[in-house]
Amino acid sequence: MDSVLNWLFEALTSGRHSELLLRALDPSKKIAIPAIISAILISYAVYAMRVRPARGPNASFWSFLFPREIYRNRSALVDVQIALVTVVLKPVQFIVMGVTVALFAANLTDLIVDVFGPSPTLLPNTWGVTLLLGLVAFLLTDLSTYLIHRISHERRFFWAFHRLHHSAEVLTPLTVERKHPMYGVFSRLLDFALVSPFYALVLYLWPGDTDAMVILVVRWTYGLFALAGANLRHSHVWVSFGPFWEHVLISPAQHQLHHSRAQEHWDVNYGEVLAVWDWMFGTLRLSEPKRQKLSFGLTDEPEQPHAGFLQAMYEPFVYAWGVVRDAFDNLRPPSDDAGRTLHG
Repeated sequence: MDSVLNWLFEALTSGRHSELLLRALDPSKKIAIPAIISAILISYAVYAMRVRPARGPNASFWSFLFPREIYRNRSALVDVQIALVTVVLKPVQFIVMGVTVALFAANLTDLIVDVFGPSPTLLPNTWGVTLLLGLVAFLLTDLSTYLIHRISHERRFFWAFHRLHHSAEVLTPLTVERKHPMYGVFSRLLDFALVSPFYALVLYLWPGDTDAMVILVVRWTYGLFALAGANLRHSHVWVSFGPFWEHVLISPAQHQLHHSRAQEHWDVNYGEVLAVWDWMFGTLRLSEPKRQKLSFGLTDEPEQPHAGFLQAMYEPFVYAWGVVRDAFDNLRPPSDDAGRTLHG
């Protein structure tokens, strides 16, 4: 664990330019150069195979990739504002959320040592073991993401903060950053319950730098997903993986269905990387090979509640307070005009 904390400290205290460069080149990040290049190449393939034959040889690829009606939309501007603030606050978020998860795992390890004694350190520390542990860590992390996403749709208090993401009326790659900070807090709390205990066991049972290597395996696994067109999940570019693979991986088209206002698309495709969780728990919806015409945004709001950055930050708290107030009101016994308690 010391190696992980040292790595975090060095990343936070290094020069700003090198930090930005490393983030821009990080293959595990969606908003990074490798993933962006991959998304452009996949988009060009879609354009060459489907769009240009339909629109004619004079159709512009860049006009297809950046349609004005999407990128000049007010909703897209709010995405940009939130993304910029997220980048500025990233070091603070990293300290509060990233290091806290690591420290929680370290504290759990100390508790295990107190209860069971020092680690026997008899388990092998090989590349095969590291890859297996990395796979388990990835599965737990992805399951945690699925669960908090589903809970945020099915429980009104959590929906109060997640609905900011779904209030986007157009989808752009920056919509991935259209998240309220409280959603990140809830996600980390669930990570404490699912992911940190596993890392604590890794720290206890496997000596050396196995924990750091496991984290590296998880990062590269997410990197492969980012290179598979993850940026197109929030876009107008329709990429379907086909029935077989969409039972395994969430395609860009499947996530676009998740954002759809149409009732038949409600409460489906909660997965981040794996569609297996949706398949197992009955929330899977496959996409069609041909692009479907979809509209996005909230279905239960008379007007856009997040028309600007400040509204996007404070309005979810107002909504959440209304949920709490309604819950307390429902606990009160009803009374008649004279103030006498009514009994059913």
